[in-house]
Amino acid sequence: MVPPLLYTVGGGVVSTQSQINTTNLIALHEYHQAATKASHVISVDTDLDQLRAAVTHENGASKNTHILHLAARVVRALGGARVTCCKSGKDRTAMSVTWEQAAWASSLHQVLQTENDDDDDKGDKDVLALANLMREFGVRLDVAHKNVGHKRYSFNALQRKLLPPMYRPPVSTIQDMVTSVALRDS
Repeated sequence: MVPPLLYTVGGGVVSTQSQINTTNLIALHEYHQAATKASHVISVDTDLDQLRAAVTHENGASKNTHILHLAARVVRALGGARVTCCKSGKDRTAMSVTWEQAAWASSLHQVLQTENDDDDDKGDKDVLALANLMREFGVRLDVAHKNVGHKRYSFNALQRKLLPPMYRPPVSTIQDMVTSVALRDS
């Protein structure tokens, strides 16, 4: 049976977040070991080691979104699925969902195959380019319009700069400083 897993970033209480991520890392590792013995599962040892290192070195100083990406990659390789949640389901969720969709499309369909498969930085740039196309022309702006009445994410330029690079929306899709503060609901 595939176990449900939860990884969290930015939930507020760092000790709780760390405990949740560590507990689920152990469960994922145990599932991987069982699946490897039972069938010919693709090796995810490198990603699992990177996930273990990220969870082990987790601290409250930064929101390590890399944990979410590594966990998603391992779970997908083992035949699982990923779900993204946040309290309002708008802007931060849109950034995470579009990144995940672009990464999934890249790996599953190899639409962004690079000349050098070892060049992760180039791969991430290609995934970001695809994610930004989805952010600018995809359905997430329709969701923003439904929620706040504007086809723009509620980030302003300063907030955008504070986001991890893979979660920064295109400048054309964010609000100006006054509008983002005046219309902010979360």
